[in-house]
Amino acid sequence: MSSKSPFEEKLDYCLHESRIPARLSKEEARFQVMNRINVSESGRNVGLPTFLKVAAAVLVLVGGGFVAWYFLGIEVLENNNSGIAEYKLPDGSIVKLNQNSVASYNSSMWFLNREIDLNRGEAFFEVEKGEKFTVETLKGDITVLGTSFNVSLRNENFQVACKSGKVAVKLATGGEPMLLTPGTGIDLAVSKTKLVEIQTASIGQWTIGEFTFENVLVTEVFETIHTQTEYAFEIPEGIDLKYSGQFNLNQPIEEILDIVCIPLNLTYSIDHPAKKISITKI
Repeated sequence: MSSKSPFEEKLDYCLHESRIPARLSKEEARFQVMNRINVSESGRNVGLPTFLKVAAAVLVLVGGGFVAWYFLGIEVLENNNSGIAEYKLPDGSIVKLNQNSVASYNSSMWFLNREIDLNRGEAFFEVEKGEKFTVETLKGDITVLGTSFNVSLRNENFQVACKSGKVAVKLATGGEPMLLTPGTGIDLAVSKTKLVEIQTASIGQWTIGEFTFENVLVTEVFETIHTQTEYAFEIPEGIDLKYSGQFNLNQPIEEILDIVCIPLNLTYSIDHPAKKISITKI
């Protein structure tokens, strides 16, 4: 069992997720925060009049208390299993996390600042109307008032798709925010400056097991199946075929592979105990 306090555990989480100024190492940042809370008696009192000592003590208590209050408010949302994890935020907004996804927000600050970090993976948001709602990622920030949209941060790519309402996306690389309306999105693998069109009905369908692909590399389809089912794929080099179609993860894995492989003249073999799928060209 951990000997650390809840505050120290959440502080370590923030440092682990690199939520610190780039000029500081994690050790330096942790030292500065803890030192702010645990100022030594000698450091506070030497050479100070009594009223300044009292004032300094009050400032330390208030400052340290705020830091502790802030870090204790951090809530971590995770989905490290297969399937979908659904969470309700303090304002009633819904976030659904795909497999291998992590997000976090500060419950202490929520009603002052509706911000949530998508640290990795994919999430679908249904946002209650209200003040500005922001999803922060390493690749860019998404801002809305009340809408539904999908965000994916996988394999160094960044995708945002608007299902309803309006979504503003400001990329971390700079430039003016891009405004998304229903059926439009951003896919940095396709373009860093132009919007892409997306079938509105397909956005967020992964939350109910439905997956739709339009002219994407079949290797990306296999990666999606791997992410959702934990079956590992062995794929020979040189397969650069593109796939369009859809499947439901509630179908048997053999049916899903038939749907993907047969139109592309591919075949497969499955090792169920090892959870391994081998793909070959016909």
